[in-house]
Amino acid sequence: MRFTFNNIIINSCVSFVVIASIVFWVTFLIPLQVSAVIGKPYKATVSRVVNGDTLRIYYQKNEIKVYLYGIDSPGEKQPYGREVKKYLQDKVEGKTINVVSVVGSSYGKTYVVISVNGFNINESLIRRGYAKIKNKRCRIKYCRAWKKIEKTARARKLGIWN
Repeated sequence: MRFTFNNIIINSCVSFVVIASIVFWVTFLIPLQVSAVIGKPYKATVSRVVNGDTLRIYYQKNEIKVYLYGIDSPGEKQPYGREVKKYLQDKVEGKTINVVSVVGSSYGKTYVVISVNGFNINESLIRRGYAKIKNKRCRIKYCRAWKKIEKTARARKLGIWN
């Protein structure tokens, strides 16, 4: 094959299109299709409740900041914010919890689903109307049930839905 100026231009254009397609798929389409993956469960102790959906936990002698997966609770200065924080403190602060990290989370944050004695805390916040589901980010096995629970909390005008 003889290399001519036209062959070089055509090969460059084809390469550009292939690379641009790969970048497009990796950037926009694959993240929309990838489900979050549930990691291996572990035990930790809650050192502090930061707010209604953020905790500091001790795990393997390190304090880690974690965020409750799939939900959004009001901040302290928002309506129900203090009530939500108090509820969470009563349920988990100073206690040993079961933690499941969710892989596929964004922004380098550690998102978790937590439970105490088999009681799912993420779900309990939704059930009481203390949290809403982050629809675009909630992609694990619990999310379908959580959506039904949120719908019931809304209908009953509980917490933030009041």
